[in-house]
Amino acid sequence: MAPQPPQDEEQQPLLTSGSHDSATLKSYDTAVSTSSSSGDHGNDDDAVWEPLAASSSLELPEHEQHSSGPKTTGGGYSSMITKGHVLLLIVAILYGSLNVALRGVYAQPDPPKASALSTIRGWMAVLCFAPFLLHQRHQPQQPQQPTSTATSNSNNNNGLWKVALELAIWNFGAQALVNVGLLYIPSARAAFFTQLSVVMTPGLSALAGHKLHRNVGMACVFALIGLVLLCKQHNSDSDNDSPGSFTLGFGDILTLCGALSWSTYIYRLSAVGGHYNDVHLQALKNIMLASLYTIWCLVEFFWTGGENPWMGWSSSILAWVFLFYSALGPGCVADVLQQQGQATVTATVSNIILSLEPVFTAIFARLLLGEYTSGMEKLGGCMILLAAIVATLGQEE
Repeated sequence: MAPQPPQDEEQQPLLTSGSHDSATLKSYDTAVSTSSSSGDHGNDDDAVWEPLAASSSLELPEHEQHSSGPKTTGGGYSSMITKGHVLLLIVAILYGSLNVALRGVYAQPDPPKASALSTIRGWMAVLCFAPFLLHQRHQPQQPQQPTSTATSNSNNNNGLWKVALELAIWNFGAQALVNVGLLYIPSARAAFFTQLSVVMTPGLSALAGHKLHRNVGMACVFALIGLVLLCKQHNSDSDNDSPGSFTLGFGDILTLCGALSWSTYIYRLSAVGGHYNDVHLQALKNIMLASLYTIWCLVEFFWTGGENPWMGWSSSILAWVFLFYSALGPGCVADVLQQQGQATVTATVSNIILSLEPVFTAIFARLLLGEYTSGMEKLGGCMILLAAIVATLGQEE
């Protein structure tokens, strides 16, 4: 393998290391002086590198001659990838605990209504972002990469508010529908349904005119099979439906609509999120999201004639613990860890790791809430997980 031309003085010792340092350096100096005095500059590279090419196999260790890809001292690149995998696995665990935490709130005496739960959790998440904002405020300003759509600061701020509002609306639709759906279906079942968003997102891309990978069609088939299995389990638990029919419960429909709204959120975030500071955009989105939850809670309050949205707010300490955890862990920390993890892990691998969320949900639900997942639900959930994995394979070039 012929060595490449040295780019600077620091790289030359790599070509002249070993027991032939002096001979190689002399060959290099002789070749340089010969090429400098020659009038034919078209053969400069050959004149310089032919003496080195003959001895190149003696200068590089055998494992370096046959290796490829970036190398870092002490395996730094491999360590970075491993750290990213671990961070994303922690994110999947945190997301998997979200539905369990919310079901834990509903399991307390006199639980809050879905609107009150969402409002309290939303403002808690805003408070959890305060330390990150303060930390960034005291950090030196990082130069931003120039883009072809660079605008003035005022226009950029206006765009930030518009994007944050749009993302808040889609996030509101997703979480609000899932929160209401959790009143009717177990947390593990809801997690399997929301995992369908991995298949729905490519569908939205197709509607927008993007070309889909062939694996997406196969993933949709697996997802449909999983959906049928989950629906059959719902029918077997119902006294009103025949076992052979295909119906969805009210909680199932709400959760599916929430998954569609979440898919739209992911699609729009991928399209516009990279143009803005992550912490600023997410913090502003959470403020608007909490405001939307507040409007929902107030409308329901006046619609019901001033009925208390949470009768047991002062008697259930455990409900407050569940709420605070849902805002801090899955709501705030998971966002930051996911951003750090995906900085070193491809989006395909990231989606596969995050697809483990329903598995952790089922584990937590069994251990903490005593919720049992039937064999049919496990099989349907596995098909949806398989659909999520297949949908992500081959999406990156």
